[in-house]
Formats: sequence, structure tokens, C-alpha cells
Amino acid sequence: MKSTAIFINTSRGQLVDAIALKNALNNGEISGAALDVISDEFNLSNSPELELLNMKNQEKLIITPHIGGNTWESFDKTEKFIYNKLIKEIN
Repeated sequence: MKSTAIFINTSRGQLVDAIALKNALNNGEISGAALDVISDEFNLSNSPELELLNMKNQEKLIITPHIGGNTWESFDKTEKFIYNKLIKEIN
């Protein structure tokens, strides 16, 4: 990646090598990261991503609480999916 790249992960935290991401941010290999997930959301005490929030480069990182899929479109699709499954079962 270019040093001006911003890494974005809204998928799964386990897909990213969190220590490599931490090093890339600290070494200026990328300019920022936006994460909707972290590598181990059930073990926050040893999270490399959360360690970044306490470092000098914290302005290069945005972490949101796994809300990337919370859109009107996804709610609408979910409601239609459940409705269609219910109608199928009733008939």
C-alpha cells in the first residue's frame, strides 16, 4: 500500500494482522485506519488496535463499535427476508 493509503475494515477483525497494522501506522507505512471491528472483541485487554488509541498516532485511527452494517438498506433487506420466510412457512 502507498504511505497515503487509509486501511478500512468493516468485515471481520480476524482477517487483519493487528500487530502488522499497528506497526504500519506507527512507522508511517499507511496514513490511517478505520476499523468497525477489532481482532479479538472478547479480549480487549490485549488488543493491538486499542493500544493505538493510547499512542502518539491515535489521530490516525478511527474505531467504531461494529455498526458498519447498520443501514436502512440492510434493515429493509433483513425485514423482507424474515417476512418471506414466515410467509413460506405459513403457506
